[in-house]
Amino acid sequence: MDCQRCGQAAAEGARFCASCGALLDLPPASAPAEPAGYPAPESAPAEAAPAAAEQAFAPAGFMPAPAAAPRPEYAGFWRRLTGMLVDGLLLFFPEAILRVLLGLPVLSYEDQWGDSRVLLAEGTTFLMAVLYCSLLECSGAQGSLGQQLLGIRVTDVQGRRIGFGRAVGRQFGKILSILLCCCGYAFQLWNHKRQTLHDMMSGCVVVRARGPEEMS
Repeated sequence: MDCQRCGQAAAEGARFCASCGALLDLPPASAPAEPAGYPAPESAPAEAAPAAAEQAFAPAGFMPAPAAAPRPEYAGFWRRLTGMLVDGLLLFFPEAILRVLLGLPVLSYEDQWGDSRVLLAEGTTFLMAVLYCSLLECSGAQGSLGQQLLGIRVTDVQGRRIGFGRAVGRQFGKILSILLCCCGYAFQLWNHKRQTLHDMMSGCVVVRARGPEEMS
């Protein structure tokens, strides 16, 4: 190209004229050609821009807050009482069979507490009831057969499954609830978590079981 000031021909690629030193007007550089076989990149969708901006300005290690856990629905008095009656009916049959085998009447109206057979029958029945409730309440079902039938389960106050030791302690706590003229069971009527006395002693609550669609 020629210098626009003095008309002197300039060398190819030179930025200044060798004769007068004037700045040469170079043609704009052409954009690099796209490699063969590669399509031109598409522009990012507009809706992705806000999310990308939030991620760019989020502090390191930032994690979105998890969704709040659903509030538990505590089991009411009548539902729990019905579950207890169902369990009592289920435990009556093996107790009756044991008493017949020991030569005792099925009903204990005529029991003589000095009779060793009576002590054996009552002790075995109590142990059977403790193991029945404890093993089922600490299992994956989290409740006895009567509780499962009524759609309730036993958990700790954080909603987790209880262990065998806590389940056994809860059964022995029922003795105190009964000795207080069953007033320990009535505690749930004035407790916002519907806890009985033995529930509070063992740190447990009885809640309504949620279906698979409610847990998701």
